Amino acid sequence: MSKKYIYLSHFLDINTPTYGNRDKFTINENSLIAKGDTANSFSICFSTNHMGTHIDLPKHFFDDGKTLNDFDPGYWIYNKVALIDVPKDKGELIIPADLSEIEIDKNCEIILIRTCFEKFRSQNIYWEANPGIDPSVADYLRDRLPRIRTIGFDFISLTSFKHRKLGKEAHRAFLGGSHDFITVIEDMHLVDLPESPIQLIVSPLLINGIDAAPVSVLALSTTEK
Repeated sequence: MSKKYIYLSHFLDINTPTYGNRDKFTINENSLIAKGDTANSFSICFSTNHMGTHIDLPKHFFDDGKTLNDFDPGYWIYNKVALIDVPKDKGELIIPADLSEIEIDKNCEIILIRTCFEKFRSQNIYWEANPGIDPSVADYLRDRLPRIRTIGFDFISLTSFKHRKLGKEAHRAFLGGSHDFITVIEDMHLVDLPESPIQLIVSPLLINGIDAAPVSVLALSTTEK
């Protein structure tokens, strides 16, 4: 059986969309061999740490919540992964009823929710009218999946731009709790994933004391889509 790692993160560039279209990622040339310099080098700038494929941590909505350096490295390795398809249109919220008929291993550590909204990523609609997740889903997942640690999905934010008040409640519902918080990976690249991966590796950009970080996500899969 052949195995292959697949990127589940989007590559950052100057066209990376952001929630509410408020922030930008920029790349500038510091030196170029083509211009006579000894080597090529670039400077990059994130106007927010919530940009591209990134993970939200408890600190994002709770002053006493865990920051990136509070996590053991083993947290970022997932050996029980579920990919589920939950198609959603503009501004629609994922609710428990959307998940109730989907078979998920009770030992699942991370759920990847594919709505297919990723197809709009190059358009304004991706941030203007993204789907979101209802706050009630957090406790639904805790009750159904006692080992759940993280969710990820293929739209720009847990918060639908059309339902911002509910989105704030959803962030608190997922990220709250001293031991049973559920971290959140936003803006994932799931279109090429053929099935639930054998293993998932999340590699955050290691920055001291922050509430969220860009992540490179690798999925080990047995087949290609």
